[in-house]
Amino acid sequence: MSSTYSFAWWHVCPSLCSTACFSFGYHQLFNSPPQNPIANLPICHISFPCHCVKHLYFFITGAGLFTAWLGWDSLHLAIPSLLGYVLVCVMPAGTLRSSIFLIAPLAHLVWGLSTYASDEYSVGWMTPACVNVQALFAFCMDVTDSRLPPEKKNADQKMLSIAKIPSLIAYLGFKFNPLTAVGGPMINFNEYERFVHGAHLKDFDAKKYSLTLRSVMSCLRCLLQAVLGVALTFVGVLIVPKSMFLADTFEERDLVTRIALLTIHGMLDLCKYVGVWKLVESAACLCTLGYSGTDASGPQFHLCRQVHFGQLVLPTNCAMYSVKFNCATHRFVKRYIFKRLAFLGNWYASLLLSTIYISIWHGVHFGYFWTFLICEFLTLFVETRYITVLKNLTGVQSLASLPLVPRVIAHALCSTYTHMAIAYGYIGMSFLGWGKVVLVATRVGFYFHVSWAVLLLVHVFLPASWKSTPAKPVASAKKTD
Repeated sequence: MSSTYSFAWWHVCPSLCSTACFSFGYHQLFNSPPQNPIANLPICHISFPCHCVKHLYFFITGAGLFTAWLGWDSLHLAIPSLLGYVLVCVMPAGTLRSSIFLIAPLAHLVWGLSTYASDEYSVGWMTPACVNVQALFAFCMDVTDSRLPPEKKNADQKMLSIAKIPSLIAYLGFKFNPLTAVGGPMINFNEYERFVHGAHLKDFDAKKYSLTLRSVMSCLRCLLQAVLGVALTFVGVLIVPKSMFLADTFEERDLVTRIALLTIHGMLDLCKYVGVWKLVESAACLCTLGYSGTDASGPQFHLCRQVHFGQLVLPTNCAMYSVKFNCATHRFVKRYIFKRLAFLGNWYASLLLSTIYISIWHGVHFGYFWTFLICEFLTLFVETRYITVLKNLTGVQSLASLPLVPRVIAHALCSTYTHMAIAYGYIGMSFLGWGKVVLVATRVGFYFHVSWAVLLLVHVFLPASWKSTPAKPVASAKKTD
């Protein structure tokens, strides 16, 4: 119980409250209609453009927050950020510079995690340093990508590549922005720049919608989801505490009950992340940083979304769950690690190296390698094979194509499987240490490792026609009358 309090609330909430105050202040200063009160702020007879004032506001509030929160430990964020800017400015683009930005910040983070490691969660300078590692490498690669010919850029690179190295004040505003630098989500510099210059609102129909009303409504919606996540976390602490699985009396229960309790624990304990992330997202919505465009249902505020709360309740497979949970980290790994390993020519090799990276990025505990490398990789490895088999056997390409009753039954079965798999992998993140992780996994019979071994063995003997991916139909070159 104490670890949950320590991780999610007593340390994180003060910084989140400060972030919310920052967001409200930003909203009042820069988004209050009908006029911008400091569009051109005269200071010492010098007229600063609004975007410069915003950069200063982000940097001063962010630096002040980190200094008040972390004290001298805030230098662990400031020094790598300044060194990163200097290297981008003076060092030519290439493999060496990219390697330095990939390895050096991660090595510094791993040193911090190993130095302050314990068997419980702790929130210190390593938490914003995790975001800093992503932001530094993404910034370096976005600057590097600007040198690529347009025909060699993918859609992400065209959108995110930085054509010109920004000024120092713009860079510092980006790096110390309290909305994203405290605990994520990591956003790219171009996304930050569009926000600062107001370009992210260019498609917003001010005549049809009220920006203030919509941003406040989105903020309140996220706050309600955060409260629900907090409440579910405390329910989990009360009914399925971690101590239950370590007690000798847990072994007296039958195996099915033990697996069911572990599944419930995983579902509820993961809600602490929902609570924290939704609080941050609410602040981003309030100051419109989270605005992501307008669709048929109206303005949307999903740019800083970290978790799709509703879609996590009834997921259909683990691949879907991993995409909808910790969305920003998933996007980062996909854009900057997974896709850039395409030269390997093997999807699973790229996935394996990506999961190794994300395991190291989370921490030095064995539990993180259990969660991401041992469980997530193996689950996706088996799952992708059997999704193909099921599609070939049933002819059903998606659950949405089924009639109502079979769809509900299939969805319930798939959701049960997904929650059981996620909870089994979450043993690592919940208990962290080797001894506790192996003890809990032993008490539930290593049920998914056994299942994976059996399924992989069976897959070897399945007919080739069941395992092959159906060829996509090729459109005719000529139209027929």
